Amino acid sequence: FMYHDPVTHEPASLKINYRFRWTSDNEGLRIPNDSTILDPNITYLPPVKDTWYILTATDNLGMTDVDSVYYESIQTRAKFSVTYYDKVKNEYDSSLTGAWSKDQGSLDAPLTVRFINESENGASFEWVFLDTLGGVRQSEITYQVDDMPEFTYERADTYYYPYMVSESEEGCTDTFRLIPAIYVEPVELIIPNVFSPNGDGINDVFVFKHQSLKSCRLTIVDRTGKVVYRRKIDDIYQWEGWDGNLHDSERRAPEGQYYFVVEAEGYDGREYSDPTIFENWRLNRGNGSNQTGTPGSQTQEPEEGTGNLYTGWLYLFRHTGTY
Repeated sequence: FMYHDPVTHEPASLKINYRFRWTSDNEGLRIPNDSTILDPNITYLPPVKDTWYILTATDNLGMTDVDSVYYESIQTRAKFSVTYYDKVKNEYDSSLTGAWSKDQGSLDAPLTVRFINESENGASFEWVFLDTLGGVRQSEITYQVDDMPEFTYERADTYYYPYMVSESEEGCTDTFRLIPAIYVEPVELIIPNVFSPNGDGINDVFVFKHQSLKSCRLTIVDRTGKVVYRRKIDDIYQWEGWDGNLHDSERRAPEGQYYFVVEAEGYDGREYSDPTIFENWRLNRGNGSNQTGTPGSQTQEPEEGTGNLYTGWLYLFRHTGTY
């Protein structure tokens, strides 16, 4: 900038410096700023929604000027979350864990998962529920961001890495994979050895902790070998347990020692049972002695790698109050 000095009237120059600042109306967009270069080479991921870019130039005299440009996005960002179906409460719960209780289900098989689409600027979506790295691909195409597809995982003790691909109207794509993976709990069976069906609301029903069981057959016999309860359980989450009555009648089983046998099929493709002990019990009439072949003289080791016990003694007490 050229001017004449007002005192000496000599020609003089004043150097004008500029500083440039980029802003936008997109609150989630972060732009490198305070550049002294008019056209800096700035590289960053383009936004996934339409955005106004605003350029403000300020010189060292405090003068400013503003210009803007409108960017119409062609990008998309894929994202989703999941929630799990609670088989006890019969509702979806995103906080469901692998811990089982009588009042809440767990992440055991069959595990139904609802996928919640949280993508931005997508026109169509491909969901891949089973990771192709595992050799299996099952996918679903949807066209609405509010679609919530559901998928049921039936293989116990398995990690799954579902992912989805979001595609914008202009053909740009983005992929999102769920991390951490969906883990379906392994088969587990933990059976108590005592219950007290006395109507006090505490431990009144014989039930057991279970994980990822496809079906189950339970037989309970008294010390003479007489069957007092037998049930084929196709859906263990619908089984209410044994209330201590004989064969689901109104007749109460007496206090004392009983023996249970569980034969189960897991969602891991394995069968869990110990039929030999029950057969020996039947043949020897369950006299509880130390005679070889009776349950009273045998200790069943847990199935290797499972920690499960499928036969054992069960004590039924109806006493209330203090002994």
